Amino acid sequence: MLEAKNQELNSVSGKKEQLELQSREDLLSQSKITERVQLELASSRKELDRAKDARSEAMEKAAATAQHRDQVSSDLSTTRKQLDSTVHELDSAERRAQAIHREKLETVARLREEIVRERGEVERVGHEKELTAVDLRRAAEEREFARKELASTMRLNRELAADKEEAQLLSEGLKYRMSEVSAGQGAILSGVGQSPRYRPSGSRAADLSPRIHAPQPSSRYYA
Repeated sequence: MLEAKNQELNSVSGKKEQLELQSREDLLSQSKITERVQLELASSRKELDRAKDARSEAMEKAAATAQHRDQVSSDLSTTRKQLDSTVHELDSAERRAQAIHREKLETVARLREEIVRERGEVERVGHEKELTAVDLRRAAEEREFARKELASTMRLNRELAADKEEAQLLSEGLKYRMSEVSAGQGAILSGVGQSPRYRPSGSRAADLSPRIHAPQPSSRYYA
């Protein structure tokens, strides 16, 4: 649209220059005509001076001069009308050029405002994109942290389950061992502690709960 306005402005400027050139030519032609009229008027005065001696000849020449002057006046009137029309067209062309120039300035100002607004929108979108990227990166970091926490929690749960199972086995071994000790104490108190029928089953308890008879540190806590 701005390029079309520039082309239209250039076209109007070209027409204006042509009109100005034509006006100058008309003015030059009018000046030549005026000079010619002045020369002819001077010649007429001389002829009128000589017409005193030759009245008849002067009358004919005066009539011819008057006719020619009327023609010149008609030409001058036509030239004035053409000049007025040219001046009017030049004024119209100048007003149109000024209107086009104002419209061009308004268009340029509007385009600048649109560019500034679009630039601000681009900057805002870019800022929002950066914030979104930061949020995504933070969410990825939090997700990775949560995944690691979940893995650590699951590993700890497995270790606790293993400890619980081992503690249950240890508890059962202790209960079994205490029952044997209680049975042995009861046999001793009843006088049959050296009876060949009594045989402690410590080996079986050791098989059930090896940590009681051969404790070893867990590798989980000393890794």
